Amino acid sequence: MTEQSLQKYLKSKFPKEAEHCEWKEYKNLKHAVSGKAGDDIISYISAISNMQGGHLLIGVEDKSLRIVGISDFHNYTPENIKLKILEQCPNLSSEDFKVESLVTSDTNKTVWIFHIPKHLPRKPILAHNKKWQRIEDSLIEMRKEREDTILFETIPIEPDWFSEIVNNIKISDLDQQALKKAKAEYKKSHPNLASQVDTWSTATFLSKVRVTIDGKLTRAAILLLGTKELAVKLQPIVAKITFDSRNEKGISNPGASTHIFPPFILAADNLQASITNPFVRLMPENTAYPEKTNQYNNWVIREALHNCIAHQDYTKKQRIVVVQHPDYIVFENNGSFIPGSVEKVIEQDAPQRDHRNTFLCDAMTELNMIDTVGSGIKKIFTTQQEHLFPMPDYDLSKQEITRVKIYGKEINANYSYILRTHKDLHLLDVIALDKVQKGFAIEHTDALKLKSLGLIEGNKPKYHIIIGSDKHTLSSTQYELNYSDFKEKLLSFLNKYGKATRGDIENLFMPVLPDNLSIEKKKKKLTNLLHNLSKVEGVIKNTAVSSKYPIWVLVKDRKDTKRKG
Repeated sequence: MTEQSLQKYLKSKFPKEAEHCEWKEYKNLKHAVSGKAGDDIISYISAISNMQGGHLLIGVEDKSLRIVGISDFHNYTPENIKLKILEQCPNLSSEDFKVESLVTSDTNKTVWIFHIPKHLPRKPILAHNKKWQRIEDSLIEMRKEREDTILFETIPIEPDWFSEIVNNIKISDLDQQALKKAKAEYKKSHPNLASQVDTWSTATFLSKVRVTIDGKLTRAAILLLGTKELAVKLQPIVAKITFDSRNEKGISNPGASTHIFPPFILAADNLQASITNPFVRLMPENTAYPEKTNQYNNWVIREALHNCIAHQDYTKKQRIVVVQHPDYIVFENNGSFIPGSVEKVIEQDAPQRDHRNTFLCDAMTELNMIDTVGSGIKKIFTTQQEHLFPMPDYDLSKQEITRVKIYGKEINANYSYILRTHKDLHLLDVIALDKVQKGFAIEHTDALKLKSLGLIEGNKPKYHIIIGSDKHTLSSTQYELNYSDFKEKLLSFLNKYGKATRGDIENLFMPVLPDNLSIEKKKKKLTNLLHNLSKVEGVIKNTAVSSKYPIWVLVKDRKDTKRKG
């Protein structure tokens, strides 16, 4: 259709911007897809999906709806941009998410329309690890009331696949070793009933652990306590865990691969028998008190695998995969990470509200396979902390896959030393410190906290871990930054580097401001000191065009300090 016809069509279909519709010019897609948070394509898709779903038009001028067309696609096509967005927007459903391309016949201008589905029940859509929403035609970070509306919305009750009865199976068909293991684990999780367990019939025991309904075996019973032969009754799901061991080049070691089938209550024991788990030193010889320990903690391995079993999306008909590399093990299961982020799990430290496989998870809880109060993931982190090892990495970049990397070797000796000598370090601070040793980005507030504790140095994005730093031997709670100290240190910095951004100044001085001041009050104090040094003394000035991003330099004709070339 012609440009005029297309514009008429768009005005009839998408007449005004609202919560469900947005027009954006975006002539160049290089930085438009995943660029500035709150002003790029994935942010708008998150916001629109988190309302009722809708449409995003690009290549169209805002307000006027004049067609300008996309001039630089940056190798994007309607097909591959869809995959890129699904990777960048956790929880966004691929169902009904479409990219429609319209090209004018007379002016050869291209307009893309993103058809965006409503978020799935209780699953806000993220972009840049934040949740976004629309209020009329404005895009903002999600307000608490909107998030609560999504998280606590009613979900229609559907039959739980694992609660369905499996016909023509008798209790005697179950794996006897698995039943023995089940009783032992049940006694651990129910110590008040331990003396009674051996007096129960097998049928009574299975009812207690909630894998039977009216005395009949369910699919959960087959997965956890059945034999490999019985697993065919679970088709079309794939009841299989594949283990592989690879060398430094990522090539499978000969004869190392194996498959683990039901009963899955024995899966962790079978996996641990396959994993190479030698003794390693916690710290190198030249640091204090080196000790030996297993490369991998057996409880951590067990918990990671059981989480995969409990939260696998079995409708995808895929197996669980565990791969051992020389320095770490990767656990991978199909299905998005329901809580959304690991930090959220650790901060809340509470039972998880939703499970993908509720009936199965209830049975695994009874059998002591997963944590009863929702703190299993936090305990994985604290166990790694206690063993002075790196924190687990949760890779949630692919919407339908949860991938967890468990480390079995030291990365940075300073990190291990700090964990040894700072036993009371908060877990969230340990996680931030772990990101520094791995070269990952950390939040500005986390960097300020770690600097105030004397644990890192450097400037964004290149921080590094330090120990025994003289600059932090005096607690920040005992030190009050006075004007003369501020002046001397800042002028010295400007003499050396020529200029200082607001970020540079905060990195220099925030760590040595009193801990009893809030972040906001610390920033206000720095603002007042800068004002005095620039407006009262006139020895520095702001050369930036925008007051939002100041760049401070020395005043050239100042007399108190000669500027170094």
